[in-house]
Amino acid sequence: MRKRWGEGMQAALVNLDKQMREAAANLEFEEASRLRNEVMQLREEELTL
Repeated sequence: MRKRWGEGMQAALVNLDKQMREAAANLEFEEASRLRNEVMQLREEELTL
């Protein structure tokens, strides 16, 4: 992660990633996909800063 992001945003991404992996492990693939998309969107926004 770039240093532009605050610790709160980094923690949010870590939390979303954890939730995504748990959903996938529980075979909740639609939820895992939704979470993956949210993580990707946040990371793309970070790149545009």
